Amino acid sequence: VPGGADGHGGLASRSKRLLDQLTQAVTLPAHGRLLEIGCGNGSFLKTFSQDFPGWTSVGTEFNDKYKARVESIHNVEKVHTGPVEEVEGEFDMATMIHVLEHIPWPGPLMATLRGKLGAGKLILDLPHHGLNPYDLVVADHCSHFVEDSVRGFLTRQGFSASTVTTQWIRKELVVVAE
Repeated sequence: VPGGADGHGGLASRSKRLLDQLTQAVTLPAHGRLLEIGCGNGSFLKTFSQDFPGWTSVGTEFNDKYKARVESIHNVEKVHTGPVEEVEGEFDMATMIHVLEHIPWPGPLMATLRGKLGAGKLILDLPHHGLNPYDLVVADHCSHFVEDSVRGFLTRQGFSASTVTTQWIRKELVVVAE
């Protein structure tokens, strides 16, 4: 649903579009554990829990502004507001939706995620400055990625990107890696 229609005459949320495209590209098991880095108000965790009720989730965020709201979502274990290194356990999938571009030195975080994921999947959703040049003037974006640069970055971090696409969400770059 690259154009954004939800099939009911309306517009689907970014979370729903991302999840719909992801489940067409990747077979996810009925049960698992999800880590969302930068969960914000819990939009993706809520959408994910509705489509995958057999999964549990942990969110991370730099403050607790939406902690109670996110922890009220079905199967959310908790929202962690400390360093990702302190999140307990292993995960079958991790997501970073409009997060990576805000991290000045993402290498240590990627190493932590590699250890927490094992054979799990990493899903990135990033702004694509080639498709939206205004992204270049967003003051708190520390990095900008296009298809080749994100593949190279992930390879250097020990990941292998199986999908790198601008077709899932308009003006955005979505990556599925292991």
